[in-house]
Amino acid sequence: MMKRLTLLLWVAGLFILGLSSLHAQTGGPFLPSAADNRCRQWVDSVLSGLNVHEKVGQLIVATIPARADKATKKQMRELVKKYKVGGLLFSEGTPEEQAILTNMARKDAKIPVMVTFDGEWGLSMRLKGAPDYPRNAALGCIEDNGLIEEYGREVARQFRELGVHVNFAPDADVNTNPLNPVIHVRSFGENPQRVAEKVVAYSRGLESGGILSVCKHFPGHGDTDVDSHKALPALHYDRARLDSVELYPFKEMVRAGLGGVMVGHLQVQALDPDGVTPSSLSRNVVTGLLKDELGFKGLVFTDALDMKGVSAIPQVTTKALLAGNDMVLVQFNTKNAVQELVDAVESGQLSKDELDAKCRKVLMYKYMLGLRNRQPQLRVSGMSYRINTEEAQALAAKLRRSAVTVLNNYFDVLPLAPVEGDIAVLSIGEKEADAPFVEAMKKNAGISHFHLPWNADEALWQEVQGQLAAFRRVVISFTGSAYVSDRDVAFLEGLNLRAPLVYTFFTSYRTLQPLMPALAKSSAVVLAHSAETDLQQYVVDVLFAKKPASGRMSMSIGKLFPAGTGCMIEPGMKPGKTVPEDYGMKSYVLQSIDAVARKGLEAGAYPGCRVLAHPECRPELIGLCDGAGSTSYLIKEAEKAAGKGGTLIIGTETNLVHRLRDRFAGRCRIEPLAPAICPDMAKVTEENLLACLQGVVAGTAPVMTLQDEQLAPARASLTRMLQVCAAQR
Repeated sequence: MMKRLTLLLWVAGLFILGLSSLHAQTGGPFLPSAADNRCRQWVDSVLSGLNVHEKVGQLIVATIPARADKATKKQMRELVKKYKVGGLLFSEGTPEEQAILTNMARKDAKIPVMVTFDGEWGLSMRLKGAPDYPRNAALGCIEDNGLIEEYGREVARQFRELGVHVNFAPDADVNTNPLNPVIHVRSFGENPQRVAEKVVAYSRGLESGGILSVCKHFPGHGDTDVDSHKALPALHYDRARLDSVELYPFKEMVRAGLGGVMVGHLQVQALDPDGVTPSSLSRNVVTGLLKDELGFKGLVFTDALDMKGVSAIPQVTTKALLAGNDMVLVQFNTKNAVQELVDAVESGQLSKDELDAKCRKVLMYKYMLGLRNRQPQLRVSGMSYRINTEEAQALAAKLRRSAVTVLNNYFDVLPLAPVEGDIAVLSIGEKEADAPFVEAMKKNAGISHFHLPWNADEALWQEVQGQLAAFRRVVISFTGSAYVSDRDVAFLEGLNLRAPLVYTFFTSYRTLQPLMPALAKSSAVVLAHSAETDLQQYVVDVLFAKKPASGRMSMSIGKLFPAGTGCMIEPGMKPGKTVPEDYGMKSYVLQSIDAVARKGLEAGAYPGCRVLAHPECRPELIGLCDGAGSTSYLIKEAEKAAGKGGTLIIGTETNLVHRLRDRFAGRCRIEPLAPAICPDMAKVTEENLLACLQGVVAGTAPVMTLQDEQLAPARASLTRMLQVCAAQR
């Protein structure tokens, strides 16, 4: 009995512990540990030797360009020797120049400086000549999160080569606003769960590689229509919505034990009662929500305090620290920031105990980042070669390929069949920008190539459209990030070719947004996100099913391509057996009909849907239908449907379909399979037939002489007509 009671108490204890730590942060590589005596001893030792000015300096991350000129070197000495800053943030420059400046900081600093970097897509975000990786919107299309973690580890390796300790990344914003002016491609997507997965994977890669990750912009900058660099954005949602969308990736980040968060400049009324205080200056947000409620124990940074959203607020630096931030990001006037904080301490506005606590936390992180001792000088020579390794370039290529997304593929128009002379490629954009794509297409099929610049005039468009009319397949290639004009949209929407249209975009997903009217008439759309030579060649292999495409769209593009859209292309796939354009129809029209029918069936809107066709339709189409027969057959089937309340989609002359729909309105649903207008069919009325026969008898009707091979079919048609008339008398 005692053993049983003990077991029950033990289980209950575990349950209670689980409840109490529901939002608590589990241990990670960059979370402070009270059990680390050596860390505590080092921190105590350093802290005891600092005056107020030096303690204040430890809380500041100062921005400096990565340019090793005379003026910047002077600025570096001032920041390190005079203002005793705790951290540096390098901006534009080169890896070599940043290494030179870092060596200066390592030599001059009394306490080793924490080097930070704003590298959402690696070093290339700020430095020339570094490996260029896809933006987060493209990475969000990748299904393999292990690949995202591998990417984080490689970025960490490059950062270590350059003496960087902290990366202000990843962006954890859920970009639910397509018009967001500042986040868009920086976000992993609009689905909170998928964004969280990518955030955790990338951050784990960074931190397992020895670099502190900093998720931003808490509490969430994805659904804003204002750039916080220019003004203060606002979020007008209630707490339930914030919890399920904006805050969700940050909650998962906390649960994963990650070490850093950056607080954005946002106005969030649901989180701060006054509805005015920016989140970065709000104790309710930084301390109350992030630290206390979510249980975040890591290092908290502000976004840059010179941004227009907060820069005009008096004592902005002091207010940021009082809100609960651990380090403030100061971009330009470090002198004023330091003096403001010293004055705040001396006046008691910022207590000495709170200053010591913040300084202690910063020093703990420096210890964990390996800054307990003076660091050796970086080797500047060969820096670019050590960063730009073959492995780094190979990973960039692998990420680009894995992000390729096929947004639609109606009737399996992809893969293309390499039919000599039947494929046209139309390049839109800067001339030669897609030359690798065009050359690779030529190696796979005999193509004809055409080019149109952005915003081409009407005459050139009409000329090219006339030339494209002869081809069975047309591939339209977009490159560059130029503005898509209304003229471009109108011309593409108006393209009326017998061939199915396959679009390839070597651009950001945002280029597609104004082209929705045109893309709605496409048979296939392939989004590659960027235009590197290797990627252009890879897309050609996707078009011919030599290489796979498995991406799933991270952002919605209008209503046509919602987030999650993606068609699989696997090596060895065969082209579709029936492409409607080969038989005078339009894939997008049939696809729309299919979609309507599917939605109706799913909703139980009608008991069933049958597709019928006239025997004059193509044999391939007839083979796919539920039934086929003469006009009288179609009329009888319509009568049956009217008696049962069914739905018919009929492939024949459209006027007949409309007459049947009007005749049986309210009794069944009848729709045309595709537009098929025959002007002569509309003339076959009882009145016109009587007039024609009277003219024949009177000898006034025009006489048509038939060839011998036409006599039998004509006689058969007349015989059937007379039989029908006789039966109806």
